[in-house]
Amino acid sequence: MYYYQVTKSIMKPIESPIDSLSLKKDIRWICRMRHIQLLAAIIMKNLIPVVYFSVILFSCTNSSDTKNESSGSIEDPNDSVSTVNTIHPDRKTDTIKVVDDTTVSIDLKEENISNTAFFERFLMEPINLSEFKNKYGPSNSGACCTGSPENLHEPPKDGFYYQYMFFWKLASMRYSDGSAMSEGDLFMSFQIYVYHFGNNHDFDFFNNDEILIGLSCAGSHPGLGQANLVAKSLSEIEKLFGNDYIDLDSIKIYQYNNRVLSLKFNSSKVESYKYFHLSSMVSKNKVPKALLIHPKKRE
Repeated sequence: MYYYQVTKSIMKPIESPIDSLSLKKDIRWICRMRHIQLLAAIIMKNLIPVVYFSVILFSCTNSSDTKNESSGSIEDPNDSVSTVNTIHPDRKTDTIKVVDDTTVSIDLKEENISNTAFFERFLMEPINLSEFKNKYGPSNSGACCTGSPENLHEPPKDGFYYQYMFFWKLASMRYSDGSAMSEGDLFMSFQIYVYHFGNNHDFDFFNNDEILIGLSCAGSHPGLGQANLVAKSLSEIEKLFGNDYIDLDSIKIYQYNNRVLSLKFNSSKVESYKYFHLSSMVSKNKVPKALLIHPKKRE
């Protein structure tokens, strides 16, 4: 009798005195095991790449999610800080971008806001005199200066004080309550005071050999530009000039470098104002009467 010894690729017949039935069983068992091993090898060969790819894909997805979560947690605080810095850069009141009324009121209470950049520019030159005259002149004119303080600035160069009134191109000027002015109202409600150099009182209106000494205004008109203050509220004025002023109830007085601005309020709005270049600063105990008496609407 013969039985077969299984190798990797062939079976060799060898002689052995083994029972025939036992030999057949052995051969069948060996074949089954061989088939199972081959099948397992095939499965593993195809399964390993799939598992490997799945592991890599899961790892990449998890890494991406982690990165997104981390990125989100960093961006939100940075965005918040950027917004705050934009709204309140260095806490300078004249550059504040207003968020709401509460923010503004807190700023005004917490800080003594004085000498803003706009405040200084305005008091040094509320209007450009030559440009204003060229655009809205001519006007009536005459000797000066009714209703002005006695201590007006006087340049060392020879000259005289003079005033301009009734600029007819400002005929649409209105009072703080919105009512229109008549020609008589306009004559009394807006004057410009100057110091004109030389001794010629018959000079041409457009001769600009002069400097601005004062303004008296009880009306609102867009032609006044930055000097269009009538009808503005106190909060608007404080945003422009700060809150460092002499407070005399309805009168608020700002000053800088011997320039003084007196604002008369009525119903929480600027009713009129006077501006003068003086020879000295004003103290609360020695306010010139001319800064307390303002033009007002004629009944």
